[in-house]
Amino acid sequence: MAAPKPVHAVDAELRVLVCAPFRRDSALIREILRHQGIESLIVDLDDADNDSLADHGAVLICTQEGLTHKLRARLLDVVDAQPSWASLPIVFLLDIDADSDAIMSELGDLLVKGHVMVLHRPVRPLEFRTAVSNALATRRRQLETRNHLAYQTELQRELNHRVKNTLATFVAIYRMSLRQSTTLDDFAARFGSRVEALTAVHTLLDETRNDGSGLAELVSGVLAPYEGDQADRFEIAGPPVKLQRNAGFALALILNELATNAVKYGALSQSQGRVAVSWTSEADGAMALDWRERGGPAVKTPEKPGYGTRFIEGSVRGIAGECSFDYAADGLRFRMTLPSG
Repeated sequence: MAAPKPVHAVDAELRVLVCAPFRRDSALIREILRHQGIESLIVDLDDADNDSLADHGAVLICTQEGLTHKLRARLLDVVDAQPSWASLPIVFLLDIDADSDAIMSELGDLLVKGHVMVLHRPVRPLEFRTAVSNALATRRRQLETRNHLAYQTELQRELNHRVKNTLATFVAIYRMSLRQSTTLDDFAARFGSRVEALTAVHTLLDETRNDGSGLAELVSGVLAPYEGDQADRFEIAGPPVKLQRNAGFALALILNELATNAVKYGALSQSQGRVAVSWTSEADGAMALDWRERGGPAVKTPEKPGYGTRFIEGSVRGIAGECSFDYAADGLRFRMTLPSG
């Protein structure tokens, strides 16, 4: 199974927000951070239109003067709305003679739901930069946790999709065998041989993943379970091509997805349906493969791509290729190209 990858770039999302409304505090804070290679953004968080805090990559630096009642209310709203993996990192800069106990009491739930660090001014630049670096590291780990959760969710979705398609193929083989059989023994022979062929496909996918495969062997092996008693269901043609391991495994999954969809909705859902699979190979190693269906039900362009389509497109991109779908009325046409190497 070609595992999906998280789409979020963690470091690109990290944002240091500076709320220091008095004197030159904000400029001084930015200068100290810049020496550490940390860029920051000055914000007016009393501005009702400013939603920077809702950014899940945000880290907040706030001076005592910026910690207004309005800001505390906004911060509470933010931490109450944040997802389970998030905890807004906040660095507060308080005066050395400030009533820390009173301020901590006013912060209330922020100390529980946020990730709060308190420094007293005057603070040494090294201590300050270290606190901000730790806050960024905390936020980075949170974003990585988010990505991991999204990754696991996508893996589960893909696994569910693959199981459903396997079951759909199994049911299609069962029904095709039942329609074509006249006795129980005849059904057992037909159904058993096709299930064995389906098992062979999964074995072939594993072998392709580990050792690579010739393209003709791969195409024939993946499509064999869908032939049934009709040896002419598929027209397979193309020059000898040796696939790299990753490309071969991805292509096997793509062909299996196309065949499954053809069984459920396309040419292979009807006895007269046929599929032509052909490919060309260039001298530099680039390759183009075409899948063309005919003899099936009339084809309509879907209103939006389904998961199978997105899976195929993602698999093609994963091996640095390109693909296109043509929902021609007389049958689906799919084309993919792979660069050399």
